[in-house]
Amino acid sequence: MPLLMHLTSSFIKEEGANPCGPQRIAKALAQAGVASRRASEALVKEGRVAVNGATITTPVTLVTPGVDQVEVDGKHVDIVQEPRVYFVLNKPKGWICSSDTTNTSATAAPLLRDTITAEEAWGGKPRNRKNTRQPNSARVADGGEGATASLNRRVIDLFSEYLTDRWPRRHPDRPMPRLFTVGRLDVATTGLLVVTNDGDLTNRISHPRNELTREYLVTLNRDYTRADVKTIAEGVNIDGAVVAPLEVLPVRGDGPMDRNTRKLTIVVSEGRNREVRRLVEGAGKGLEVKRLKRVRVGALRLPPSLREGHFVELKADEAYNIASLKGQERGGRVLWQLNRLMVAAPSFRRSYDEYENESANVNVNEEEAEEYFD
Repeated sequence: MPLLMHLTSSFIKEEGANPCGPQRIAKALAQAGVASRRASEALVKEGRVAVNGATITTPVTLVTPGVDQVEVDGKHVDIVQEPRVYFVLNKPKGWICSSDTTNTSATAAPLLRDTITAEEAWGGKPRNRKNTRQPNSARVADGGEGATASLNRRVIDLFSEYLTDRWPRRHPDRPMPRLFTVGRLDVATTGLLVVTNDGDLTNRISHPRNELTREYLVTLNRDYTRADVKTIAEGVNIDGAVVAPLEVLPVRGDGPMDRNTRKLTIVVSEGRNREVRRLVEGAGKGLEVKRLKRVRVGALRLPPSLREGHFVELKADEAYNIASLKGQERGGRVLWQLNRLMVAAPSFRRSYDEYENESANVNVNEEEAEEYFD
């Protein structure tokens, strides 16, 4: 199944977006270092801020960085758009999607430095260079089936090396961005997660009106039957409403539906809390999710060579095309060619003994990726 497709220029013009567009004046002033956002709102309400020569008193007034002229108490303020960053992460099990800084570990786990090209991440042959493969002793351990949020391991912590090393070299005069995840995956779920500091992109991907679908690879605790699939497809009552998946399909290569089959592809559109797990459990007869991996969001499919705990960085136009409905209609194949060098994400350093003790519960995603993408 081809994963890379060229995106025509006309499609970019139609579906693309400008991530550096207008923003609220209070936010712009805060990013420019004038004051905190709340204090900036007070400055506006007091009539001390002018935009293009006109005094404003509404904090929600929009300004465009690099276009509008802003003054505070008669002095010019250089309004510059905060650099936007976009990442595709293969989330490991046992890590939580939270930006809360309370009750968390003081530092992230030690990280291994590695680089790959995006072309390699989406299925190309890796070039010969050091550290493109890790020894078994350094593989990611996912915390096992019993992994819980009490481990205080945040997804955002995986980017600590990027923020403290690469960011200052790229943007020496800019403070570190506040990264957040686009949507959430529960602590036991692995797979595709978009991480950014762009609120507009987050809204485009997450808002129900955009009807972006999400695809999951589900490994069950037992062989499923046609009756199980039918029950899952009919849906389940969640929060007082019947919620049904868009598709329930056997994974290619697993054989006939009624014969020793434990993997399904489930596509949903609403992204409710634990929706896929509740759909499966609703089938009854002891059917449960053993492993759950998100493999697609909208027009973006998880790169098969991207290991758990690793990420690749996208350009703005590439990130915005994730929310393309046209791309989604093409089966979620990647709609742009990525050829430049990108950061491949740090993974966690664990001792060999620790890895061996947990190996029975480790989700070796390279094997699943090979099965799914062949």
